[in-house]
Amino acid sequence: MILKTLKNKFLSKLSITSNRKLVFTIFSIIFSIALLSIFLNLQNKRNESLYQNYIKIAEQQISDGKNKEAIETLNGAIKLKPKEQVGYVMRAFSLGHEGRYNEALQDTDSAVSINGIKSAEFYNLRGILLRNDKRLEESLDSYSKAYELEPLNRDIVHSYLGGLIYFDKDKDAYPVIMNYINNTNKDDYWNDVDIWVDKATIELAIKKCSDAGASAWHVLMRSEEGSDTNKVAGAIMKLSLEKSNCSDK
Repeated sequence: MILKTLKNKFLSKLSITSNRKLVFTIFSIIFSIALLSIFLNLQNKRNESLYQNYIKIAEQQISDGKNKEAIETLNGAIKLKPKEQVGYVMRAFSLGHEGRYNEALQDTDSAVSINGIKSAEFYNLRGILLRNDKRLEESLDSYSKAYELEPLNRDIVHSYLGGLIYFDKDKDAYPVIMNYINNTNKDDYWNDVDIWVDKATIELAIKKCSDAGASAWHVLMRSEEGSDTNKVAGAIMKLSLEKSNCSDK
């Protein structure tokens, strides 16, 4: 009986000791997790601050035309936050300016893979990179996506028209240029010779010779004599006056 009592007391003390050790172990784990969470939170805030600093520096470098330096800066930004799209898009822009089109396109692919992109400017940039990399059909597809998002953006319209004209899709190009002309403030396009050259080229291709001549004249009055733009407008004017194969002769 005495032995049984002593045994029970021993087991009771042992149980209490074990429970204390278990509680201490659990507390230690919770404390460690809390410390780790605090550390990671501080680290993330530090990385975010460094990342934004890299981005600001890169923006200034790009603005100054220092694309090689911007690429190095953005390498640091992307290393810090490889799941952020901005760094990849900016680096793609700088790589493109350095003629490194394949690398630039890989960066645009990385940006899309993170969370998709619905930006007209992005698809216009990708279209330019593809065009410079001689991937012309893919380029036109990117321009088309950009145009769907912003059909009145001047640079996007000009890029898209260039692709359509190259592939002789003049009938598709005509509503694009007319939509821009009809729905844009006149002050935004009246002296824009590139837009008028696009318009004249398309009109001549679809045999609207009178309209093509008028558009070409508009360019001739606003471009420097002897310039490439002026020469193109002169050639369009000459062909439009011949009216040998025009629908409005």
